[in-house]
Amino acid sequence: MVWRSLAIGTLLLSGCLDAQRGAVSAVGDVVADAAGDAAADASPDVSLREDVPATADVRDVTADVPPDPNTLVLAPESLSFFYLPIGSVRHAVSGYDPAKGLCATMVWWGTAGHCSEGGELPYVILAESDDGSCGQWEYGGNAEVHEAMGCVDLAEEGVGHMDLVDVELKVTSALFTGRVVADNRSSRSPRPVTLGIRYTTDIPEDVWVQTSDELGLPTWVRVRREGQPVQIFDRCDQMQCGESTGVCGAAMPRVANLTGGLYGGRIALSWDGFVRRATAAGCYERVPAPPGAYVATFCIAWKVDVDFGWQGTVVDPFCQEVPFTLPTDIVFWEANFGG
Repeated sequence: MVWRSLAIGTLLLSGCLDAQRGAVSAVGDVVADAAGDAAADASPDVSLREDVPATADVRDVTADVPPDPNTLVLAPESLSFFYLPIGSVRHAVSGYDPAKGLCATMVWWGTAGHCSEGGELPYVILAESDDGSCGQWEYGGNAEVHEAMGCVDLAEEGVGHMDLVDVELKVTSALFTGRVVADNRSSRSPRPVTLGIRYTTDIPEDVWVQTSDELGLPTWVRVRREGQPVQIFDRCDQMQCGESTGVCGAAMPRVANLTGGLYGGRIALSWDGFVRRATAAGCYERVPAPPGAYVATFCIAWKVDVDFGWQGTVVDPFCQEVPFTLPTDIVFWEANFGG
């Protein structure tokens, strides 16, 4: 598993949020006004206050996995991605190590689309297999998981998601003890980029993101290059060359509660590394994003207008810019709103 680089934008705010959550007060009377409109069209210009700093920490990580009897390497072509049945909110990745004749299924709680650096442990089911038939699942594991880091996503989640895994675990079991590695990120070209928010605070609260607009796009994160918006997902109204008809159908604004009224939460998307551009034929094609400097703009809100269920829009979103450079694997906004 290779994590080429990790761009992290961190916003540390001391002080308190006002009662309307329309502004954030910090030491030194730094006030970041809510900016941007997360329910606007696919690529609006988001204005941000320059007096709220964002720092990028870019690290090169070259932890290539050598052939090792203590490492279970799941072949990328063997990987399968699924939710557990019977209405269980648990997602899983299963794969096969042909050298050892072992299957491993990793199961996480909640919905897919997240990264972890040690704090979010899945449970693991190990099984022997002669022919590589995997996909075993249970509502509990047969291995003790000591550490876990990496990212996982499922295409089943819709626009902005894909079957993607880049994880490393340390396990102990009767069948195998050592590292379990599942990685299909490095086998893709261009390499997908995980974009996400980790939110923490010292008071329980509801924090919202716009997961879909009228064009079927998640708008809590946008990307720019050289000051210009970059279209990183397929819009429902655009015909993709040789593929879709460009009909939005039932696309409507939808929101998601990032924290669920608790002290923190997280969300992540998978950008496939392509940008969408118009052609002379009137359709849109996907081309690899050129290397270089980019800026991701992440937006959250403390209020929403909800018409029914999760249908609605965020109100007065607060946005933060995080610069990054392609190629990279992970770009996160570490949004720390603790006092």
